Amino acid sequence: MSRSKVVVVGLMMVLFLLTGCGKMVLELDKDGSGEVEIEVAANGIISKKTIENEMKKQFDGKEGVEGLKIKESGDKIDVRFKFENVSKLDSSAYLIPVSDYAVAKDSRLDALATIDEDVKLDEDSSSIFVKLPSDLNDFTQSKVVLPGNVVAYSQGVEVIEDDTIELSSAQGDVYVVYEPQTGLAALAWGLVLIPVGGGAYYYVRKKKSETTPHIGEEGDVDA
Repeated sequence: MSRSKVVVVGLMMVLFLLTGCGKMVLELDKDGSGEVEIEVAANGIISKKTIENEMKKQFDGKEGVEGLKIKESGDKIDVRFKFENVSKLDSSAYLIPVSDYAVAKDSRLDALATIDEDVKLDEDSSSIFVKLPSDLNDFTQSKVVLPGNVVAYSQGVEVIEDDTIELSSAQGDVYVVYEPQTGLAALAWGLVLIPVGGGAYYYVRKKKSETTPHIGEEGDVDA
């Protein structure tokens, strides 16, 4: 068993003690890193301290997983941690360009449902293929937030927002394809702000010149 897999197995053991109930949100960044948030019911069977002790044991000495935070609020216990790559949660999870799969003629692309019939998962695609950690199926509710809009997905996955999926009835391996954000929106805002800022600067200078006395002209009048 790999060291990265041990973290999730330990986590699932804790959730099993909590009758297997739990809501999970995984936020994935474009470099493969991200954050996990898990919410479980504080039902008296197990305490925040017990979860904290078990989780610290699993995190101790593990590379690529950090920032463990556990909080209890009312009848809920919130667990958060960060990972440097999704493969640290499950050694079989990964991100890969769709174009690489297309060149290899991988059959997994053919089995995906697409958001739009115009979506082409071919060698010219700029989309990213993600194989998600298999343990996500064990939670009562699992959501994944991606660094771009979803364009294709495997069976049992429901797209609930442009960049968010929910594993409603997924069985086995779960795949999703997203289109990375290009940053053009930020560039467009910059192009708008530059002339606006310049106009504001010109306006302030003009008003200032109108209200500031012209010393040279006043001297001529007094003379």
